[in-house]
Amino acid sequence: MEGLFTLLALSIVMAITSFVVGSLPLAFTLSPSQLRLISSIGMGVLVGTSLIVIIPEGIETLYSANARSRKQLSTRETTVNWQYQAPTVATFGPSENSASDLATPVPNLLVRDEFSESQTLYVRKEDPASDKSNDSTHEDEENSPHAWIGIALISGFILMYLVDKLPEFAAPTKTDRTPYHISLDNLGSGLRRGSSPSREGGLLDPNHSRRGHSFATTTGLVIHAAADGIALGASSSDTGLSFIIFLAIMVHKAPASFGLTSILLKQGLSSRTARAHLLVFSLAAPLGALATFLFVQMMGSSSADEAGTLWRTGMLLLFSGGTFLYVAMHTMQENGPGSSPRELPINGYGDRDQNGSDKSMRDLIASVLGMILPLFLQLGHAH
Repeated sequence: MEGLFTLLALSIVMAITSFVVGSLPLAFTLSPSQLRLISSIGMGVLVGTSLIVIIPEGIETLYSANARSRKQLSTRETTVNWQYQAPTVATFGPSENSASDLATPVPNLLVRDEFSESQTLYVRKEDPASDKSNDSTHEDEENSPHAWIGIALISGFILMYLVDKLPEFAAPTKTDRTPYHISLDNLGSGLRRGSSPSREGGLLDPNHSRRGHSFATTTGLVIHAAADGIALGASSSDTGLSFIIFLAIMVHKAPASFGLTSILLKQGLSSRTARAHLLVFSLAAPLGALATFLFVQMMGSSSADEAGTLWRTGMLLLFSGGTFLYVAMHTMQENGPGSSPRELPINGYGDRDQNGSDKSMRDLIASVLGMILPLFLQLGHAH
């Protein structure tokens, strides 16, 4: 139960922190360079956490589950008790006494002459131990978990790729809008708030398009946050690993929640609606972590074997490692110096300024520091 209490505490802190940081744009705004700096640190922490912490832990957990499974199978093997008892063997040379000269006769004594090849005892050529070792070698090759490592990693990577790309196909296609004509006589009324082009289908985006785009943005971030929660829930059995993953998620979620609210406000949503979207995003990762913890516990209790629980935990860790890798790669492309400054990123990191090239060296250093930060946190956890 200690793992559950730790997970609940981290989930509550994560939800409150995400909501508070996401509410900051309602009070003030940060410059694009400051947002990009925070995003660079978060990207580096994601890369370092996935490559240094999550993926190695997942691989180790899978192989330990495989070793524990083989140990359980070996203990279940039936011990064969042989009823045949080997006779006592005595060897006599030509100058030694014979069996008839023994002081006490030995029952069932098998006499062998060293110089008589016809009476030499031979051992059976079949070696059951070698056959058993060969069978176990083939069985180990078939049950090796190395194939599952790639499956789990690519599954998490593909999930985040689909989450990132599917909203583009689901969004309504842009149609050519008719110009909004305003006569000189009605110029004053045309510029009033009640008859603005944005409310009557003019040059600006209509309300339904805003809602659809904001819904796609929030949905993508919510699924991403839930995937982050999988990593936290899968690591609940190890307190040290949970804190490392928690730190990585928080450093990444802080600019994401801040940028989400900024984008929603720029899309024309009210503060109340933006706060509702932010609440859903803040609860996604904690709920994903708790759901993963309950899933692992329920499956572990039903199967009644620790090897199966370890295997599922390792697969979930590697799956979340794949999601971390995609998000880090996607953020790395957005924060590159050659990226277009006109694009509005969907993952909630805000706009980029025009003169970002002079700040690229600072962002580069921040990214590298974020990459090696999990390495220092992992030193005390390494085993």
